[in-house]
Amino acid sequence: MNNRIYGYIYLKNQNEVPYEDINMFMACNIDQRDIYIDIGNRSHLKALRDLILKQGDTLVIRNIEALGSNKKFILDTIKSLYLKGIMVYFIENQELNSSKYIDDQMELIEQLLISKENARKRQGTINGISQMPVNEYGVRVSPRTDKEIGRPAIKMPDNFIEVYTKWRNNLISTNTAIKELGLKKGTFYNMVKEYESK
Repeated sequence: MNNRIYGYIYLKNQNEVPYEDINMFMACNIDQRDIYIDIGNRSHLKALRDLILKQGDTLVIRNIEALGSNKKFILDTIKSLYLKGIMVYFIENQELNSSKYIDDQMELIEQLLISKENARKRQGTINGISQMPVNEYGVRVSPRTDKEIGRPAIKMPDNFIEVYTKWRNNLISTNTAIKELGLKKGTFYNMVKEYESK
């Protein structure tokens, strides 16, 4: 068995400087000649996986993103390394280093990837909505349909003040007030709160 430790760094473009990563890996006792850097593609990662790493070796990676953005590729790469008897150690994703069993670790990695994917989608939705134009009422509208985004606000019923006054003076119950106004309980309390804050 070799029992060598290798480091792998992925940079999106040539403008990124890997000094911080290199120092981080050297702090893990990895010889600088055993640190492989890819810029824009993952040719060194494929060479590490298929040719360089041997049973008993350890591959140190800063985080899961270094392996790619495609969930299947990441899982396939890690599984193939595990099956060859190669340990994978994540510097930033410490929770992935906790399990000694391949299946458990693969499940942790998959959960992390799903969570990151969901976070990206949520952020994309938030960014998309924040970029939409605002109409004269201060409401965001879709540029394609010119319709308001989100659930339309429920208008206060014409008899709200009358029913509210009776309800506040304990002349009618909450259920009666809700029925008379034709509202749901949560909507009723939201309107009460809005009305009382004016």
